[in-house]
Amino acid sequence: MTDRLELRGNDSALIDRAMLRDLCVECGADLVGPLVACFREEGREHLEALADAAELSDTDAARQALHALRGGAMNLGLSPLAAAAQELEDAAHNGTVPAKAQRTSLAILFERSLAAVAEEALPPS
Repeated sequence: MTDRLELRGNDSALIDRAMLRDLCVECGADLVGPLVACFREEGREHLEALADAAELSDTDAARQALHALRGGAMNLGLSPLAAAAQELEDAAHNGTVPAKAQRTSLAILFERSLAAVAEEALPPS
């Protein structure tokens, strides 16, 4: 496991467009914006919980925060973010709390993913 998650490449690759399209069809395009806003708020809470868990070396709390973040990312078609959270969740399950560099990389990927999905899914203002 590396200390830094891969962050290079085109931000459009951060989104599974087919999954996002399916979400728009199933839920209605007008609900995608509120779903993204909800994920933004909850995702940031999960990242804060992860930082708190790491400070306490609490692998169970870290795993729970990463699991929740992964689920939200999957729901929006943010596959690379979900995969990164899964990798860290697996490590936490095996007793390793993510290092600060890993948490920082995950937070950057989270913000880039949010920006990419907002640009892709939301109509211009």
